[in-house]
Amino acid sequence: MPDILGVVDTLNDAMTGADSLEQTIEARFTVLDAQLISDQITNRAATLRIDVDCERVFNDSCTPEGTFVVLMRAFRLHDKIIAKISNDLPVTVQMLQMVAFDRMSKKEMLGASWSDVVNYTLGRINGNQLGSGSVRPAIPP
Repeated sequence: MPDILGVVDTLNDAMTGADSLEQTIEARFTVLDAQLISDQITNRAATLRIDVDCERVFNDSCTPEGTFVVLMRAFRLHDKIIAKISNDLPVTVQMLQMVAFDRMSKKEMLGASWSDVVNYTLGRINGNQLGSGSVRPAIPP
């Protein structure tokens, strides 16, 4: 059974206090929820959806793209994080969807292939490759 609560806790632990300067003058980020979304044809978990809230300190410091970067930093904090999250997920997961919230109000969804997220986190592809090759707006939440 997948440990989705474990995914939320692991990412929040990585985000909380990771950059106190960022949290003091820019924004604080919190993973609100994680869900597995099943493929309609196979009924197997195909997408990991992560809802991330941004509580900005100053105007316009919360963008979906900036929130995605913070989420990727949390995945990449150390290699144990991606290993734990990957172990908590079914092997059928192929996509990551991130829903960005700004003070609990939905803004936009971005998506990337799960294999690209893992490869970026492990240093197999760089940020340019992840950002230009796979991050894209997804269907609105």
